[in-house]
Order: sequence, then structure tokens, then C-alpha cells
Amino acid sequence: MDPFPRPALASARAALAATAPQGASRFLRLDIKGDITPATAKRVQRALRAAPAAKTVWLVVDSLGGDVGAAVACYRALREHPGKVISNAYRDVASAAILPYLAGDVRNAQPGARFMLHAAAIKMQGTGRWTADRYQIHADAIREADNAARTIILGQTGMHPSVLDGELDDDADMPIHKAVSTGIVHFVPGLTQPLSKDWPEKARAAMSASRTIAFGANGYRFSDSYLAACAA
Repeated sequence: MDPFPRPALASARAALAATAPQGASRFLRLDIKGDITPATAKRVQRALRAAPAAKTVWLVVDSLGGDVGAAVACYRALREHPGKVISNAYRDVASAAILPYLAGDVRNAQPGARFMLHAAAIKMQGTGRWTADRYQIHADAIREADNAARTIILGQTGMHPSVLDGELDDDADMPIHKAVSTGIVHFVPGLTQPLSKDWPEKARAAMSASRTIAFGANGYRFSDSYLAACAA
């Protein structure tokens, strides 16, 4: 389940989109590249507010991460927009950058795209004595960032918590086939089948026909995340 389901604000924006001028743009391209900072979040929020009539938001993410709070803000702004968000990964989607990427209703990736998950961290700054209380303040901030990221990743992918824990501890690149099987990516040209609006009905019929079907390598196609992408 989406941890931040499209709220009433999205409905209000959808109504606004319906009354937009005839020439209002129905398409918006957004790029999140480089270090994700609070300025990145503000730019994304401004662009989305300025394009309430956009039925399609074409999002390109190429980033090694950055500020988790800013990445969460980007994610929420994208999820609140009434248009269909299509995420695209051509190169790097690492660390906090995974969060805005996961805002996509449909998530595409090129075969050479690189995904990487790891736990949050901060650079120790300041001088003076580092008391237990001072360390605890930073530990609490890191834990809050980790919890926010986990909520989004688990909610948007359906990944098992133990699998996510393994990825966060591994701190290594994720093979593209694993990004697909864990629900992060929906479509990779040349490697996966194209999304089809007919598939959800067929998949549910297959699942209801037997409780013991072994889906194997194509199991990701029966996940809630994949079925929702087909229907988007």
C-alpha cells in the first residue's frame, strides 16, 4: 500500500486541471539530477504546482542521492500531482534518489541503469566534545530518515522487509534483474515484457485458479506494484 496515498489535495488539483485553459500544457518533464538538496525539492514542487493540467509527468532520475528529507518531499509532491507519473532511469538511481523514482506510477529503466540502496548516514560536523546526548541527537535523525525511506520503499514495491534489510546492509549495486524482481522497476526494454492493461485481469484469474502456482522468475508480474503499473 502506498504510504502516502494521493490525498484530497490531488482531487482538488484534478478539478483545477479540468478547468485549465485550452492551451495549458498536458505534459511535464522533470529531471532530478545530481545531489538532492532542499533546493531540488522546492524546484520539483514549483514545477508541479505550475502544471496542474499535466496528464503525464515524465520524470528522469540520475542521482547518487543526497538529503533524505528533500527526497521524501520530492516523492510526496509527485504522488500528490493528479497526472500519471512515469519514472525513468538511464544511469544512476542510488541512495535517497530511489525515493522520488518510486513515486512513478510506471517505473522504467534502461538495462545499464544502476540502482543501490543503503542506510542513511551523516557527516560528523562541529567541534567540541561529543557527549552521549550529542551522539543521540544525530542517531535519532538518522533513524527517522531510515524509517521514512523504509516506509516508502516497502509500500511502493511490496518488497519483503528482510529483503530490504539485506539490501540496506549490502551497500552494493543491485543487478537490474533484482531491481525488477523486488518491485523497484516495472519495465526494462529488451529484458521484461511490456506492461499490458489486459494483464491484471489475466493474472488475478491465474492466481484464483490455484493456490499452489509457482510463478518462478516471472513472479514479479503478479505483484500489486506491477499490476498497478499495468492499470495506470
